[in-house]
Amino acid sequence: MLPDIEETYSAYFTELEFESFVNTPPAFVYHYFPADYHFSIADIEVIQSDNPNIPKHYGFTAQVEHVNNVGEITQFEISGMAICSEEGKIGRIGINDSGLRNKINEDLY
Repeated sequence: MLPDIEETYSAYFTELEFESFVNTPPAFVYHYFPADYHFSIADIEVIQSDNPNIPKHYGFTAQVEHVNNVGEITQFEISGMAICSEEGKIGRIGINDSGLRNKINEDLY
């Protein structure tokens, strides 16, 4: 694992979920690609479940702009669900990257 990933993000996760998340695509897999690319993120929306049986569940969406090494720009809508099992910490998370990882792979080869 890259040291800056643990230093930067581990405080936001339970210990078990952090280990799982950084080792399971599509999470932090982007930090390991040996390519020159950039991301920017906008329009982040987080919605807490209104179901009283699952008050710690949150849905989220965000717009991600990917710029590859030749300046080509592609937009992706990232979405997912997180469960905050401890106050201020993510205990479980699932992400749909809408093909972002595939795009990075294409750009590499």
